[in-house]
Amino acid sequence: MNLTINDFDIVVFDLDGTIYNGDTLITSADKVVDFCRQNKKKIIFGTNNSGKNRQQIADKLNKIGISCSQEEIITSAFLAGIYLKENHINDIYVFGSDNLKKEVISNGVNITDEKEAKNLLVGFKKDYDYEDLSKAFRVAKKAHHFIVCNKDRTYPSNDGTLYPALGYITSSIEWCANRQADVMIGKPDPYMLSYIAKKYHVSNDRILCVGDTYESDYLTAKAFGSKCVLISDKVYKENNLFSINKIADLLNLLK
Repeated sequence: MNLTINDFDIVVFDLDGTIYNGDTLITSADKVVDFCRQNKKKIIFGTNNSGKNRQQIADKLNKIGISCSQEEIITSAFLAGIYLKENHINDIYVFGSDNLKKEVISNGVNITDEKEAKNLLVGFKKDYDYEDLSKAFRVAKKAHHFIVCNKDRTYPSNDGTLYPALGYITSSIEWCANRQADVMIGKPDPYMLSYIAKKYHVSNDRILCVGDTYESDYLTAKAFGSKCVLISDKVYKENNLFSINKIADLLNLLK
């Protein structure tokens, strides 16, 4: 099975571990993005990051050498705000960053305290304490809707060192509340790709996902019926999945 540049209209690039590690651009990632742009492909940077807003991520990409606008960024926080609005979910307690809260408020959704909350949204937050986690778990026990931005296991630092991601917070709340989250906004849920397909009027099979994680990037593409290129030293036999050793190899794969 072959893949060429003419087989898709939109490329959705993962960020952490695919385009950069921490604040460091991965070698040739900029060249790959430029190649896709030169061939008239729509570029989207899709990330499960719920701690930063879209402009912060766009600024970071521009700083490390990839020209990018806010409109090309989709985060799980951005999608969470849209999801809440679309599904008329209100009176929500938010465990997460100030940027996540701003995304929720910008969509006209009311954020409230533990006692008044009818629903819960969980995003990544480094500077939380025991009481913050306790409030989230108590809301989870009674919430009509228990929503999480993602369940990522890890994320890489500048030198590639792995750190626990939102998955460990989500699991703690689920365990203590004795219930699973009802909805996950980010990858591997296909909500991100559904949003992209609808906004840009493209079919599922005209979207190419490029990432570095099987359980996140590939399973997202598979669930939506899109193709995926995975940066991995493993060889996979799944349909519509192509593996490369490094992102620079994508240039040869698509030519």
